[in-house]
Amino acid sequence: YNITITYPDNIKIGVGSGLHGDSYLETSGGITIGRYVHIGKGLTIFTTNHNYRSDQSIPYDNQAIIRSVIISDFVWIGANVLIVPGVTIGEGAIIGMGSVLVKDVPAFAIMGGNPAQILGYRDSRVFSRLKQQEKIF
Repeated sequence: YNITITYPDNIKIGVGSGLHGDSYLETSGGITIGRYVHIGKGLTIFTTNHNYRSDQSIPYDNQAIIRSVIISDFVWIGANVLIVPGVTIGEGAIIGMGSVLVKDVPAFAIMGGNPAQILGYRDSRVFSRLKQQEKIF
């Protein structure tokens, strides 16, 4: 499947979640993937960035900025999505193919683009009813 997870001890994956191939997860800052998360091929997640605001050297110094990534339950992530350090994706969100997430995603949001923007929202009442009835794919 060609999946790279840099520090396997720093990732938590909930029941029913799946990750497709050609994915790279840099987990030094920790990644939490909730329950029943569906992830397309080519996902890239970073939890560490360079300190580009350094007053010691350019383009950055040797300080690592570490921030965890959290993907809540029932999220659907399309193919070739990029997620930067510190992003939290809310429950039931849909992330469109090729999106670049640079900020938090609200629950039930449908995101797309680079940088990703809110394109719409899932019907939270329908979502809650299906979740309560355990109609999970």
